[in-house]
Amino acid sequence: MLPDIQHLMEMQEADRHISRLKAEIAELPKRVAVIEEKLAGSRAQVEKAQAAIKTGEASKRKCESEILSQQQKISKYRDQSLEVKTN
Repeated sequence: MLPDIQHLMEMQEADRHISRLKAEIAELPKRVAVIEEKLAGSRAQVEKAQAAIKTGEASKRKCESEILSQQQKISKYRDQSLEVKTN
């Protein structure tokens, strides 16, 4: 009789293991969905950052061209002031 009980206990343990594995398998799609959601959020942040970089670079180029323009005006006015003759 003892070997029969031992076999039943082993079968019960195997059934428990099978149940745990089935529960884990059932939970996997939820985990995958959470991971995909995080990935989508991260991709959106990357796209937003790239757009901000492009905007920043365009603003930088605009400011640089304005600085160059102002420097040219300064040089022009400095040259004009040196050419002015006083009586």
